[in-house]
Parts: sequence; C-alpha cells; structure tokens
Amino acid sequence: MRNTLFFAIFLSFSSLYASTEFNSSSLATTCLACNIPDGLLVSDLNGASATLSWNAVTGATGYTVEVEDEQNNPSTFHIEANVSNASYQVTGLQAGVLYKFNVRSRCGGDKSDWSNWLFFTVGNGGGGSADCGVPTGLSVSIAGGVANLGWAVVPGAIKYTIEVEDEQNSPSTFHLEDSSFTNSYTLAGLQPGVWYKFKVRAHCIAGQSDWSAWVFFNGSGGNGSGGGIGGGSGNCDRPTGPQATNITANAALLSWNAVPGAASYFLEIEREQAGASQWQITQMVTNNSFLLTGLTADTRYKFKVRTNCTGGGHSNWTKWRKFKTAPSFTDPTGENNLSVVVGNRESQQLEFEEAIEVSVWPNPAQFSTTVHLRHLNLEPTTLRMFDLSGRLIQEQLVQQDGGSSEIVLHTSGYSNGIYLLQIQSGTQTRTSKLVIAH
Repeated sequence: MRNTLFFAIFLSFSSLYASTEFNSSSLATTCLACNIPDGLLVSDLNGASATLSWNAVTGATGYTVEVEDEQNNPSTFHIEANVSNASYQVTGLQAGVLYKFNVRSRCGGDKSDWSNWLFFTVGNGGGGSADCGVPTGLSVSIAGGVANLGWAVVPGAIKYTIEVEDEQNSPSTFHLEDSSFTNSYTLAGLQPGVWYKFKVRAHCIAGQSDWSAWVFFNGSGGNGSGGGIGGGSGNCDRPTGPQATNITANAALLSWNAVPGAASYFLEIEREQAGASQWQITQMVTNNSFLLTGLTADTRYKFKVRTNCTGGGHSNWTKWRKFKTAPSFTDPTGENNLSVVVGNRESQQLEFEEAIEVSVWPNPAQFSTTVHLRHLNLEPTTLRMFDLSGRLIQEQLVQQDGGSSEIVLHTSGYSNGIYLLQIQSGTQTRTSKLVIAH
C-alpha cells in the first residue's frame, strides 16, 4: 500500500514536471536564449565621445558594456556599464588613443559570454570584424631556457596576443597571456624537459582574428607537432548540431552530427554554475556521441567539440552548448532509486557504473610507462594510443584481474611528443595524456 501511494504521488508530480517547468524545450529556452551580441559598431565620433551599438538579442533584458584603452597595460581608462538598449554613449575619449569595447547580454538571471573586442580610435569607426587574418608560420627557437616565439606578419595588425601554457599538467600550472606589437615574443624561465604550447591572434583596428593552432615545444629545445588544442589546423569540418539529450539528475547524452573524414572527436566539458568549484574534463571519442555521467543535480554545464581529421590536424571548436541537469527526486521510503529523464519526459530507474580510474606513471615517460586501471566492468576493455592528430598508434585488449589491470607500454620506439591514451570498457570511455621525452 505504501509503495502504491508513493508511486501515485510521484507520477502526479512527474506529470506536472513534464508539462511545465522541466520539459526539455522550456529548459533549452532558459539556458540557451541569452546569446552573445554581434554586429558591434562605433559611430558618431566627435573627438571626445562615441556611440557604441550592436544587434539586439532576442529575450535580452539588458546588456553590460565594457570599454578600455588598449595602448596602456594595465589600462588607464576603463568603463563597465549596464544598459537596457542596444547602444551606449561613451564620453571622455582622447584623440589618437586606441580604445576597445565588448558587450554581453543579460536574460533574467542568466548572461551570455562576452563578445569579441571591437577596436576604434577617435575619428575611426567600424563594425564587425575587419579582414584580420589568423597568424601563420608559428615557430620556436630555444637557447639557455629562453624561447623566441615568432610568426608571420599579419597585414593590418596593430598588435598580437600570445597565450602560453605548460601541456603536461591538467589543469596547467603555468599560464601566460601577454601582448606584442611585433611578430615575435621572448619567453624566459622555461624548465628543461617540460612540454609547453603557444598560440597567437592578431588585432586590427576593427576586430581581431581567431586564434592560431597551438604549437608545442619542449623547454629543453625541439618542437612537437602542431595542431593541438586550439584553432583549426586540418582539412575537415567542425561538427554541427551539438545537443544534450536524455538529461537526468546526474547524466546527459552529448551528441553532434558525424563529420566526413573524421578520425575522432575531442570534447571539452565545463560546469557553468556560478559560485561552483572549478570542474572541467576533456574526452576523445571515436563516435559522434558521449554519455556523460557523474554530474550534479540541478546544475548548469556546457560542452564544445571539434573534429580530429583523418589526414592530420583538426577543425575549429563548435560554440559552447549549454544544458542543465534535472533536480534529484528521492524516495522517502529508501526503497526506490528514481531520477527524471528530461529528454523524453519519462521516469526511469537508472543506475550508473562506477567510473573507471586511470593513472599513468611515470609521465613524462622515457623508455616505458605503466597504465594503472581500476573499476573495470566485466565487458571487454580496449586500450588505444593516439597522437594529437587523432591517428591510432597502438591498440590492445586489456587483461584484467578483479576489475583492475596494469599495462606496461614500451615507449622507446616512439617520437618525443604528446599522446592520448583511450580506455574503453563497455559504454565507458576515459582518456589520459601521455608525454614521451627521451
């Protein structure tokens, strides 16, 4: 009788849930309606003021505008203002000074990411992005722990932004972002044997370029393969149609349209919730979907995906796709494990496998390394090794003992660089990074 009464109450509540607040279409409207403003324009420049405008965003209740001078670091002129319309009058400008502005939309309690910066000087306006090419020809030369980063000059560029990170720690323990008014940058303080990566973008009067592809290099000298985690560097298209479906309190199915010529796909997933502790994972998959588990109920997340091309290199990233997990419904009797599937509005009993644990030591590896696996299920398990272009280097079945396994990989026959180890066991897939440095 108690179970019958509970399910009657639960099904009534579930019906109300599915028909009102938590159906998938209303969820998409809540989380995805606050788009990034585009069509940025500067007009009515009169020597001391300018009108900043952009295309109105459907559903926006207001906007936040940020204005800075660009030629001082740090900026000596900074304004951040909230406005209700798609324009803003900025005053106090000085002739001959280079300024920049960007804008984000607000939709109720939500807000978009910032737009790209738009650059202007008094007497010069502009809208959208100018023909500011992505820097090419990135190179690295190293001597005595100092790296000289260089790239080809971009016509019309007034400055460049450089970003440098160490590659073998996740998250990176070394991060630098700086500007240069020439097509080179000197980076000191490198550690021998540590792998780094850098990318660069160009800034023109009326806009900025996309980032270049990452270029990898070792603090001891020597370049790795280009085409890492950054802008596009291959001959295949970026994925389209990214979506999150079958969303429950602690899982979601991430999918996108298959790309012709794709060798694999690379996912980046982050927690979006304001005030929440940092949470980010990266994942490489061979199919155009990924079951994401271990999420927190009633929490916002976002993901993006890129294509690893069969012939080497990769596409650009998709835009971030946002979703929100369902609230958790707990049976007060403790006799049922219930959660709500948002994607098809059905109540289901779901149990998720314990996540596979992967550790690799030593890493970086010189001649060999050992992959330690725990919590493997009873289904066949495969270990695959890929280079950064997505090319399969090695594949082997994993022999397990009581849900655990240790695999010794001999690395002396491989070139120095960064590789990805993928462990697939049933529906679970985990990816770890391996650095080889002889």
